[in-house]
Amino acid sequence: MGDVKKVDHTFKAKIFKSPTFCHVCNGFILGLGQKGLRCSECYLTIHKACQEKVDTSCIDKSGGELVPEKQEMTWLNIAKNNDLSTYYSKGSPWDTYDKLDELGRGGGGIVYEVQHKKEATRWALKELPKDSYDLYLLEREILVMKDLHHTGLVELKEAFHDDVNIYLVLEIVNGGELFDRI
Repeated sequence: MGDVKKVDHTFKAKIFKSPTFCHVCNGFILGLGQKGLRCSECYLTIHKACQEKVDTSCIDKSGGELVPEKQEMTWLNIAKNNDLSTYYSKGSPWDTYDKLDELGRGGGGIVYEVQHKKEATRWALKELPKDSYDLYLLEREILVMKDLHHTGLVELKEAFHDDVNIYLVLEIVNGGELFDRI
């Protein structure tokens, strides 16, 4: 991996538009207009009260990434490709899919049932407004979802984007709202 310099986090106050977890205590940063702190280098997100408890080092300015020395991550074999354009499909999702029904709506976006125009397979299409999410974290999640394949995980078939939204085409899961079941 080469020489990596350990540096301190550079935290800045941030107002989150959607529920966000603190990476230290795993609690929600809650409340309308609540400010948490986010590192401007590695995007670590924390409560203000948890700032003194942060025990991990940040990435260095040259982009080197620190990996915890004792943590084995062989199960997570994700290809690191910094070019996100390879993960987005070309064009609009509506060129490839027909909208059948609205499955749900919430603060994070709208989910539609769609059908692939050529294959006639059904999928869930999640429409996420770009201004409601931290784009860096959302795109990082897309990178992970595209490379992880397991029967216990919802499959991400493909992703699209335009000036306003990011669209995720996901395996359709029947059975109602997960929140209602927990």
